[in-house]
Amino acid sequence: MIRLGSCIIMMVCWISLVFSSERYSSNLIKAANDKELCSIMLQQLEKQHKTHLEKAYAGYYHCLWAKHAFNPMAKLNSFKKGRKLLDEAAEQDPKSAEIRLLRYAIQENSPSFLGYKSNLSKDLEFIKQHKSNIKDKSLLIFLEKQKI
Repeated sequence: MIRLGSCIIMMVCWISLVFSSERYSSNLIKAANDKELCSIMLQQLEKQHKTHLEKAYAGYYHCLWAKHAFNPMAKLNSFKKGRKLLDEAAEQDPKSAEIRLLRYAIQENSPSFLGYKSNLSKDLEFIKQHKSNIKDKSLLIFLEKQKI
Protein backbone atom coordinates (compact mmCIF):
# COMPACT_ATOMS: atom_id res chain seq x y z
CA MET A 1 0.00 0.00 0.00
CA ILE A 2 2.87 2.37 0.78
CA ARG A 3 4.41 1.77 -2.64
CA LEU A 4 1.13 2.55 -4.38
CA GLY A 5 0.86 5.81 -2.42
CA SER A 6 4.45 6.69 -3.33
CA CYS A 7 3.76 5.98 -7.00
CA ILE A 8 0.68 8.20 -6.95
CA ILE A 9 2.61 11.05 -5.31
CA MET A 10 5.41 10.69 -7.88
CA MET A 11 2.87 10.69 -10.71
CA VAL A 12 1.18 13.85 -9.39
CA CYS A 13 4.57 15.56 -9.08
CA TRP A 14 5.52 14.50 -12.61
CA ILE A 15 2.20 15.73 -14.01
CA SER A 16 2.60 19.08 -12.27
CA LEU A 17 6.02 19.43 -13.90
CA VAL A 18 4.54 18.64 -17.31
CA PHE A 19 2.04 21.50 -16.91
CA SER A 20 4.48 24.15 -15.85
CA SER A 21 4.68 27.78 -16.89
CA GLU A 22 5.37 27.04 -20.53
CA ARG A 23 1.65 26.34 -21.01
CA TYR A 24 1.79 23.03 -22.81
CA SER A 25 4.32 24.21 -25.37
CA SER A 26 7.31 22.33 -24.01
CA ASN A 27 5.76 18.99 -24.99
CA LEU A 28 4.71 19.81 -28.56
CA ILE A 29 7.62 17.95 -30.13
CA LYS A 30 8.00 15.17 -27.54
CA ALA A 31 4.33 14.18 -27.63
CA ALA A 32 4.57 13.31 -31.33
CA ASN A 33 6.62 10.24 -30.39
CA ASP A 34 5.44 9.66 -26.83
CA LYS A 35 1.94 8.19 -26.66
CA GLU A 36 1.75 8.40 -22.87
CA LEU A 37 2.80 12.05 -22.77
CA CYS A 38 0.34 12.92 -25.53
CA SER A 39 -2.43 11.18 -23.59
CA ILE A 40 -1.58 13.04 -20.38
CA MET A 41 -1.50 16.40 -22.15
CA LEU A 42 -4.80 15.66 -23.83
CA GLN A 43 -6.49 14.57 -20.60
CA GLN A 44 -5.33 17.70 -18.81
CA LEU A 45 -6.48 19.99 -21.61
CA GLU A 46 -9.84 18.24 -21.88
CA LYS A 47 -10.50 19.20 -18.27
CA GLN A 48 -9.67 22.87 -18.65
CA HIS A 49 -9.58 24.31 -22.16
CA LYS A 50 -11.20 27.55 -21.14
CA THR A 51 -9.06 30.07 -23.03
CA HIS A 52 -8.72 30.24 -26.80
CA LEU A 53 -5.09 29.23 -26.46
CA GLU A 54 -5.91 26.20 -24.31
CA LYS A 55 -8.57 25.25 -26.86
CA ALA A 56 -5.92 25.43 -29.60
CA TYR A 57 -3.53 23.24 -27.60
CA ALA A 58 -6.36 20.75 -27.00
CA GLY A 59 -6.97 20.74 -30.75
CA TYR A 60 -3.28 20.23 -31.47
CA TYR A 61 -3.01 17.30 -29.07
CA HIS A 62 -6.24 15.73 -30.40
CA CYS A 63 -4.81 15.83 -33.91
CA LEU A 64 -1.56 14.41 -32.62
CA TRP A 65 -3.43 11.67 -30.77
CA ALA A 66 -4.67 10.45 -34.16
CA LYS A 67 -1.09 9.37 -34.81
CA HIS A 68 -1.04 7.25 -31.64
CA ALA A 69 -4.55 5.75 -31.79
CA PHE A 70 -4.84 2.21 -33.11
CA ASN A 71 -8.40 2.09 -34.42
CA PRO A 72 -8.88 3.93 -37.77
CA MET A 73 -12.20 5.42 -36.64
CA ALA A 74 -10.64 6.61 -33.39
CA LYS A 75 -7.84 8.20 -35.44
CA LEU A 76 -10.29 10.01 -37.70
CA ASN A 77 -12.58 11.13 -34.87
CA SER A 78 -9.66 12.48 -32.84
CA PHE A 79 -8.32 14.35 -35.85
CA LYS A 80 -11.73 15.84 -36.66
CA LYS A 81 -12.23 16.97 -33.07
CA GLY A 82 -8.77 18.54 -33.02
CA ARG A 83 -9.33 20.26 -36.33
CA LYS A 84 -12.58 21.75 -35.08
CA LEU A 85 -10.97 23.04 -31.88
CA LEU A 86 -8.01 24.56 -33.78
CA ASP A 87 -10.28 26.30 -36.26
CA GLU A 88 -12.56 27.63 -33.51
CA ALA A 89 -9.59 28.95 -31.53
CA ALA A 90 -8.12 30.64 -34.63
CA GLU A 91 -11.49 32.18 -35.43
CA GLN A 92 -11.97 33.42 -31.86
CA ASP A 93 -8.44 34.84 -31.59
CA PRO A 94 -7.19 35.47 -35.15
CA LYS A 95 -4.28 37.67 -33.99
CA SER A 96 -2.59 34.94 -31.93
CA ALA A 97 0.63 33.81 -33.58
CA GLU A 98 0.77 30.87 -31.17
CA ILE A 99 -2.67 29.57 -32.19
CA ARG A 100 -1.88 30.05 -35.85
CA LEU A 101 1.42 28.19 -35.38
CA LEU A 102 -0.34 25.21 -33.81
CA ARG A 103 -2.85 25.07 -36.66
CA TYR A 104 -0.13 25.51 -39.26
CA ALA A 105 1.94 22.67 -37.79
CA ILE A 106 -1.01 20.27 -37.93
CA GLN A 107 -1.97 21.30 -41.45
CA GLU A 108 1.60 21.10 -42.70
CA ASN A 109 2.10 17.62 -41.29
CA SER A 110 -1.33 16.09 -41.91
CA PRO A 111 -1.86 13.75 -44.86
CA SER A 112 -3.45 15.49 -47.83
CA PHE A 113 -6.33 12.96 -48.00
CA LEU A 114 -7.65 14.51 -44.76
CA GLY A 115 -8.24 17.76 -46.63
CA TYR A 116 -6.92 20.02 -43.90
CA LYS A 117 -4.68 22.42 -45.79
CA SER A 118 -6.98 25.39 -46.47
CA ASN A 119 -5.31 27.86 -44.07
CA LEU A 120 -1.75 26.71 -44.61
CA SER A 121 -0.35 29.62 -46.62
CA LYS A 122 -2.39 32.25 -44.75
CA ASP A 123 -1.19 30.95 -41.37
CA LEU A 124 2.41 30.69 -42.55
CA GLU A 125 2.40 34.29 -43.76
CA PHE A 126 0.86 35.48 -40.48
CA ILE A 127 3.43 33.54 -38.43
CA LYS A 128 6.33 34.96 -40.43
CA GLN A 129 5.01 38.50 -39.92
CA HIS A 130 4.45 38.05 -36.18
CA LYS A 131 7.06 35.55 -35.04
CA SER A 132 9.02 38.30 -33.31
CA ASN A 133 6.11 38.43 -30.82
CA ILE A 134 6.75 34.83 -29.76
CA LYS A 135 8.96 34.76 -26.66
CA ASP A 136 8.33 31.22 -25.36
CA LYS A 137 11.59 29.25 -25.76
CA SER A 138 9.78 26.00 -26.50
CA LEU A 139 7.76 27.66 -29.25
CA LEU A 140 10.88 29.17 -30.77
CA ILE A 141 12.40 25.68 -30.94
CA PHE A 142 9.13 24.41 -32.39
CA LEU A 143 9.26 27.19 -35.03
CA GLU A 144 12.77 26.07 -35.91
CA LYS A 145 11.65 22.44 -36.26
CA GLN A 146 8.83 23.58 -38.55
CA LYS A 147 11.49 25.46 -40.59
CA ILE A 148 9.78 28.83 -40.25
